[in-house]
Amino acid sequence: MTRRVPVVMLSSLASDDQVLDCLEEGANSFVEKPDDPRTYVDQVALIVRYWFTVDKRPEDDRPEL
Repeated sequence: MTRRVPVVMLSSLASDDQVLDCLEEGANSFVEKPDDPRTYVDQVALIVRYWFTVDKRPEDDRPEL
């Protein structure tokens, strides 16, 4: 059942090649991790909000909390 779990890569290493590698390996998204801890927390909250409230999937294919 893990196929329903969105894979979001967070990394401070974000060259085009690294992003492409992650996406080709199955990540759904790649986010460059900020240096500031508060910004990092805000970014993670935004990612969670996106996947659970904005992204549209059939009801039986929604990720579970």
